[in-house]
Amino acid sequence: MRRALGALGLLWLLSACSSDGAAQNPGLVTIQESALPGSFVQDSVDTQVGVLRVRVLTAKCGIETIVGTHAEYTPKHPLCVVRLRLTNDSSAFVTFDADLAQVLDISVPLGVAKDVMNIKRQAHSVQISSHGTVEQDLWFEPVNSRPEILRLPPIPDASGHLIRESLRFQLSPGQG
Repeated sequence: MRRALGALGLLWLLSACSSDGAAQNPGLVTIQESALPGSFVQDSVDTQVGVLRVRVLTAKCGIETIVGTHAEYTPKHPLCVVRLRLTNDSSAFVTFDADLAQVLDISVPLGVAKDVMNIKRQAHSVQISSHGTVEQDLWFEPVNSRPEILRLPPIPDASGHLIRESLRFQLSPGQG
């Protein structure tokens, strides 16, 4: 009787194991999320910049008003937001200083809209843990233009040298 129960228990344990894709590749994680309404979803391409892998997730321009947890704001010029996914490939913390990011507004660098970053509760600087990932919205207030180039803040490489890289992003045809 004990052997029969033991065999049934073993059979039950073996039947609980499956051979789905996650079991075959345990290091692969797929993240599916919805974008902000009206955002233009970008190609799924990571760019290595120093010790960070950077992916532009979405971009949207033409935002005329924003609402945060503690303020409403109507800017002089329509806003743009670029959402990034930042993955630290190093074994140490790295700082991403969002306040030093820029978009090119008719070839003139334009920094983040700090008031908007505050209203939308986005960090001005974030520490990314070893092998950690964060998502960050960068808000800008371009003047009569359609920016499509994001200049990242300086990011260290493995030897500590700072690298400044620019990434192209796309807006939907009606934006900007």
